[in-house]
Amino acid sequence: MAVKIIKPTSDAVDRMNSNLFDEQISHAVGCGLKRILKLQGLNDKALEGRIRGMSVRWFLRHCDMGFGRSRHLHIIAALTWISQIPLRAVFCDLREFWRKEGWQIGANAFEILMRVVGFGAADFEAFISECIRWGIVEPRVVGYMDELANLSDGDFACPYVLDVDAFGYDYYRSIGKVLVELRTENNITIEEMAWILGLEPEKYEGYEQPVYGRTIPHTLGARIIVGLSISDSSVFLKYMEDFSAFKNARRVQELRTHVLECFDEAACAKLMDFTIAFRDCITSFRRDRFVATNRPTDLILATP
Repeated sequence: MAVKIIKPTSDAVDRMNSNLFDEQISHAVGCGLKRILKLQGLNDKALEGRIRGMSVRWFLRHCDMGFGRSRHLHIIAALTWISQIPLRAVFCDLREFWRKEGWQIGANAFEILMRVVGFGAADFEAFISECIRWGIVEPRVVGYMDELANLSDGDFACPYVLDVDAFGYDYYRSIGKVLVELRTENNITIEEMAWILGLEPEKYEGYEQPVYGRTIPHTLGARIIVGLSISDSSVFLKYMEDFSAFKNARRVQELRTHVLECFDEAACAKLMDFTIAFRDCITSFRRDRFVATNRPTDLILATP
């Protein structure tokens, strides 16, 4: 189905391409990423050996509040894949994103969701099974869990070791193809598209036909979503090939949110310590298994 683009007014384009817009987006992204790292315990140790193509420290630098406008969109996307947090949620207040999307999830259940949404399939099922046994989840949760049972980690989860550069090229290549589709289906010229996004036409064409190593700034990513009135950023994942599981992640995130909507809100407050301990054990045990089954050289390659 074609995506209808609503062309912005000249005033809207001017606001979107202002320094104030970039500053607001950069601040929101910094706040969102920082909170995700804290809630999911994603630090240097937790990510050790999981990032290929750059150091973990440089990868995490993109989450620093002071990193400013230099963040690469594919690195933010990679982090949202690891954490299983929707990309658009990072560009605004996390809680506000779920509210605007119409989810009926309590504050305590939301805090649990942020900590467990990134679990692998088996770990998430184990966690929910315990909660069902304790009687703190509504019976309707079974339907959502049945649907999740049809999806294995290979269908949606980020690889334990992610080649960030290769992921970025696959990601930008898909974005480029979708931009061409959106432009042609909506009868928008290259010059018009470049104007909307605050770019020179030649610069814009480079994003439609990306080359390996060329990146998209996160502020431009925000202008693409806002300027083209895109309600679901997952449309840009349509042509991902080498990392096609990323396309299914959004559906899993939605199903897991439905699951947490079924939780007793009062019980969630008591569940927090267990959730954090469960998460920390998963992180530690997965790391131990990875070290035990990989040669020292593999670890070196994974963290250059």
